[in-house]
Amino acid sequence: MKKAFTLFEIVVVIIVIGIMAAFVAPKFSRDDLRLAADQIATHIRYTQHLAMIDDKYDPGNADWYRGRWQIYFNTFEGKQTYTIFSDQPTYSGNPDAKEIAKNPSNSSQYLTIGHSGISGIKPTPELDLTTKYNIEAIKLSCGRSNNSRIFFDELGRPYAGNQKDKALSKMYEEMPLKEQCNITLTHENNSTCTINVEPETGYVTIKDCDKY
Repeated sequence: MKKAFTLFEIVVVIIVIGIMAAFVAPKFSRDDLRLAADQIATHIRYTQHLAMIDDKYDPGNADWYRGRWQIYFNTFEGKQTYTIFSDQPTYSGNPDAKEIAKNPSNSSQYLTIGHSGISGIKPTPELDLTTKYNIEAIKLSCGRSNNSRIFFDELGRPYAGNQKDKALSKMYEEMPLKEQCNITLTHENNSTCTINVEPETGYVTIKDCDKY
């Protein structure tokens, strides 16, 4: 008797196909800005997926919530990039090699191009947004200043900020998205594109991609 696919298996396949499609898009006659936005949107959804299947709750660890899966935007060696990881004790807020998610379309790679103190892992080159897509700047506007990361709880709800800086009693008051989070990409030719993450659901959309 044939076994049917479960909903979970179908969702995983869709996510992997989306990531692969973003990575293998043709180099010629392409819209770099839109391709970068599509890739980031897919990886935000993948971060949410990881959080929903990997509940970090641990009654024996008062800081368990600091280990939730997150997507962290930063500049590494002058390149605009991001890393997907789950922080572990001592909850530094910075990714270590053992904390970073594997690339679901290539399990030998990790979803980072690097970070201070990381060595011995194979990065995913497509996460170098400056070299791959000519992205010169990334700006997050999530209802608070100086934000560089989005993380998700076990229900897929999005939060903004750095959970290592918040006590559990404050995190649920101060860090959940209460308004749309906007991630604006700026291309080297000054055209822009915005990725939106909705509060509560974490629903991701792309809009206002300039043509060039």
